Amino acid sequence: MKHLITTILATLCCFATVNAASYDFEKVTLFGEGDDKGKLIITIVGDGFTQSQMGTVDGAFTQGDITCDFLPRAKAVANLIMGKVPFSTIKDHIKIYAINVWTTNGSSFFEVTKGSIGGATQYPSTNGVQKLKDLVAQYAPTTASSVIMTKTQVGGDVARPAEKIACCFYTSIVIHELGHALANLADEDARTTNLFERPDLTQTSDTTKVRWKNFVGIAGITVKQKGTDAAATWYVPGVRDLMGAGTNFHIVNQAALIEATARLNMKVPFYGTLFNGIRTNGDFVSIPLDTQTHIKYPAEYGFILDFAFHGCNKLQTLTIPEDVAKIGKYAFLKCTGLKSIIDSATTPQTIDETTFYGVTRSNITLTVPKGAGAAYVSAGWTGFKIVESGNDNPIEYFEILFNSKGGSAIPKQNVVSGSLITEPSPAPTRTGYDFEGWYKEETYLTKWNFATDTVAANITLYAKWKTLSDIEDNIETAQTLTIYPNPVINGQLTIIARHSREGGNPPTIEIYDLSGKCVYVAKPNSTSSIVNSTFSIDVSHLPTGTYIVKIGNRSTKIVKK
Repeated sequence: MKHLITTILATLCCFATVNAASYDFEKVTLFGEGDDKGKLIITIVGDGFTQSQMGTVDGAFTQGDITCDFLPRAKAVANLIMGKVPFSTIKDHIKIYAINVWTTNGSSFFEVTKGSIGGATQYPSTNGVQKLKDLVAQYAPTTASSVIMTKTQVGGDVARPAEKIACCFYTSIVIHELGHALANLADEDARTTNLFERPDLTQTSDTTKVRWKNFVGIAGITVKQKGTDAAATWYVPGVRDLMGAGTNFHIVNQAALIEATARLNMKVPFYGTLFNGIRTNGDFVSIPLDTQTHIKYPAEYGFILDFAFHGCNKLQTLTIPEDVAKIGKYAFLKCTGLKSIIDSATTPQTIDETTFYGVTRSNITLTVPKGAGAAYVSAGWTGFKIVESGNDNPIEYFEILFNSKGGSAIPKQNVVSGSLITEPSPAPTRTGYDFEGWYKEETYLTKWNFATDTVAANITLYAKWKTLSDIEDNIETAQTLTIYPNPVINGQLTIIARHSREGGNPPTIEIYDLSGKCVYVAKPNSTSSIVNSTFSIDVSHLPTGTYIVKIGNRSTKIVKK
């Protein structure tokens, strides 16, 4: 039944007619490469232009300029579309065409008039709609949505989802109207008209049952009352976006647009559901959430789209063929039943924290090609129980993060369970502070021992710092540390220090500038366990200024002139 519905919907999106009229206009590619198969096709046609007003793709364009030629305006629309998410995220699967439609005297080819159909403020007549269908069937038969770009504004802009047509004057409103035409998205404001179930409009207020329940809590998504009076019992995701005077589509509408594109146009696998399809009268066709427990992703597709499996909580086992090179954001959102993924790609797909959002990765066994485990971890597949083909026991890789607490950044490490962590070298630096080591807790209870401590989980280590003021506090107890001359004039500094030797090694001499940077290190030779040691060091290379000399836990200030 599901495939039958998809086939019916796919048929509706193609403007095929019997005995269609034939036209002699020019088709221009505005965006995209290759053939049209498996792509979202958007076709922009002009209305009210003369042949001399077609212009060129690289011509000048000014928003709202009614004297602007058609092709520069169409190119601006294409750029606008491709600059918005989700279109920008699926750019490899989009083509945008322009058809140079003109009339001799600049009259409306599609008979666009105010209130011509059902009270629409700007829309072609019934005859104009048929002309558009014939035109698209001739030049771009797999078009998902047509945009009629009018030269002058007849009325307000409008879209007809059932007919996949948007009619616009201002380029900035095109994206909004495409939201209507492609995915039947609602105007997310207090309007009391066109109230029926849509991807972003419902009469259910329960956050556990609402159509976008898997998105609640992500990027501000909630369940919000649409308005008052007739709209009082209807609810929206509660984030202003392009369907309601925003600047981008929110995440629910991104998912709905990609789903509509996947199901009706690209014909690629999509298992989650928000969209549900559109009947010719604008109502939904029911496409239930996929409840398969075991899915082998089709080998002929080299990608998994954003949101492709969102909410498929019955899914337990997924097999990904080796040719799948890309996995989109939120592809497995809330797939909480996943237990096993078999990924055959020798070059792992790069994923991020959104890919398995709401999923406990440690519950999933990830089987990868032999020898590829470390590469998968480096590509973002952290937290899984990783099994390399041919090995019986899982190899768990854990992510080690270093929180430098205001110091210089330290790269994360991916470490096999039971292994040591490589101590970061060089250590982090922080202006005005002395680094004291890495600790297991943010409260600095236990110092990490890089020689003996092994990894058993994802962890974060925290840098501990001592301020230079803490170092200066030791000056009053530094009576066993004598330095002369101070100020240093000729570049030679003599240090007399009483120190205790640990393991036969005397303390290291360190000199810091007032930013906390160590500018000099020396480890003098000594054989005494408790001695009065005299050291002479050359500091002539240091710029003039104030420094702190530190030996063991003793320190004092010097001035270099």
